[in-house]
Amino acid sequence: MTGAALAFGVVVRRRTAPTTFASMGELVDITANTVTREVKDATHHGSPDKYREFISGLRDGGEVALTLHYPVGGLHAAGAKTDFDADAPNDYEIELPAPFSEIVSLAGLITEIGPSTPLDDKMVYGVKIKVSGKPTWAAVAP
Repeated sequence: MTGAALAFGVVVRRRTAPTTFASMGELVDITANTVTREVKDATHHGSPDKYREFISGLRDGGEVALTLHYPVGGLHAAGAKTDFDADAPNDYEIELPAPFSEIVSLAGLITEIGPSTPLDDKMVYGVKIKVSGKPTWAAVAP
């Protein structure tokens, strides 16, 4: 039996007040952050058997790409434009539904926003968030 499950029900929220998060809107698609790690070459003339050696470098929290339905009232209605215009990172949460039941919390800067207005389809907008610092994963509180 497979362990696969639908991603239906994912919610993305942004901090709107010190203890309050609000939905960013009707999420259509998300490409969640892939954290990466740099490696630094530490090879030297005495490296065993002439093989390169590496040490860990800095980690990067990645980027989150969102596609949402374009909200009535424009980008300001979902807070994306407000966060784009801010110079400091905001806090975001990505809540994964059961059976995953996890929340990814991250600070980030919105680096891109923009609508897509196809002639014969719904309006959507894209948002890219560059993660600043270390994202955290936690179980959803029951």
